[in-house]
Amino acid sequence: MQPQITDYNIQLMSGIQSINITWNISISNRLECNITKYVLTLVSNQAQNKKFLVKEIVSSTDSGHVLDNLLLGVKYNIKLTPSTSNGTLPSSPLYSISTLMTKNDVQIKNISTKYENGKIKVNWILVNSHQKYTPVEEPITSIIKYKLKRILSCSLREVEQNWTSISIFNRTDYEIFDTVPNSQYSIQVSVHVKAKKNTQQENMIHALTPASNPKTEPILDPDHPMCITNNSIFVQWKFDPENCSKLNGFLSQFYIELKDKVDGILQIRETKNNYISINELKSNTAYELKIFIKTHFGYNPDHFYSSISRLNLKI
Repeated sequence: MQPQITDYNIQLMSGIQSINITWNISISNRLECNITKYVLTLVSNQAQNKKFLVKEIVSSTDSGHVLDNLLLGVKYNIKLTPSTSNGTLPSSPLYSISTLMTKNDVQIKNISTKYENGKIKVNWILVNSHQKYTPVEEPITSIIKYKLKRILSCSLREVEQNWTSISIFNRTDYEIFDTVPNSQYSIQVSVHVKAKKNTQQENMIHALTPASNPKTEPILDPDHPMCITNNSIFVQWKFDPENCSKLNGFLSQFYIELKDKVDGILQIRETKNNYISINELKSNTAYELKIFIKTHFGYNPDHFYSSISRLNLKI
């Protein structure tokens, strides 16, 4: 006769590379029905092998067992099946528990970026350092550091800028706002561990922001004043290199609009030079002149040298 089954009262406790399991089973007083062994079925998902590993452990104790030499930070499913001299008892339900792990056992992998609406969206995953493809599910604090490395509109030289450091708890994403177009950013993500001070180079990536319309304009060259005759105009300008970060692209040429204020005829010119001479104009006519910066991306109709644009030229 099988012993009467009540509640197995299974309790689980995680340790580092170990799980302590205890139980309490009511049995019959009849000797032939005493429990002779306890079979623990241990199931783990080995993500790097893309398969489940099943291991059966026989315990001769009647109150508990310590499962040791387990993998750090891995989720295990456990069930208990008691056996008597007359056969096995029903198995317990399947219990899930993960072994403990320290922050030193967590690595950052697969850092990726996506640019959207002026923001760099950064994503990464946390993995068990002992099993490269096993995600870490417990809350972890990550540190993201970023800085502007190069403003490509200005030069290929690195910008002298300090790192911005942000702590991210229980998340694996972050958004960098107010980015500079046509630039390169350095981004680093690491696990927050006080004992670690050195940067892990493998967690460093670089992201490029796309170009956009320039947000700056040329200025009139004071050393070469505008020259006006009865049928021509000569104007020379320059670009202040201090505003190169506002180019948002690579300077290609200048876009010029000359509009006859009387009949509305618009002339459009483009030049790589920083000056232009326009001839065969009508005398005693008001003209409106606008000069835009044009990059490989295009020009911005809202940015031109305003003092030139409002000047009515009497030819």
